[in-house]
Amino acid sequence: MVSTRQLGKKLRGGRRYFRNLAHWPDRIQLQFGGSSWYDLWHLHPDFHGWSTVGGGARQAHLVALFHAFRRVLNQAAAYNGPAQVFVTVNSKDSPGDALYVHTPNPNAENYPCLFESYRWSDIRIPDWLGRHITKDFEVGETLFEGEVRYVVVPRGPQGRAATSSDEQMTREGMC
Repeated sequence: MVSTRQLGKKLRGGRRYFRNLAHWPDRIQLQFGGSSWYDLWHLHPDFHGWSTVGGGARQAHLVALFHAFRRVLNQAAAYNGPAQVFVTVNSKDSPGDALYVHTPNPNAENYPCLFESYRWSDIRIPDWLGRHITKDFEVGETLFEGEVRYVVVPRGPQGRAATSSDEQMTREGMC
């Protein structure tokens, strides 16, 4: 990750960078089913931290992130099998924003994510994030290392996991 101090100068090739960023979601093609699986696999649209320098850059990265989110949700829905797709957004650390895909996998018995450390009611969604949230999404928030982090999940079967309380007790702290 890059600090804001390191990004104090103008982004060279910025127009090309943001043009490529706008097309980034169109290049994401995931394979569901068969022998494919995802163990909290994720992508960061702002891996290098360019959106830490200003609001316009942050919004451009969030637009790309939520476009990719909708695209992968459609791919997962076409699969019609068990899969979770969600987005995490950090209030201060934009390079940490990510799109996640999670399915049953041979690495661990960690499917589905339960999001137990997140609060789902009575939260205030900031305007910079709220403009990307539709009625099809649900937002949770948590505090981690003094920073507010949000998770955005679709409403319905691909969203928050509906599990029994016994299963939640044995899987505490997974996601």
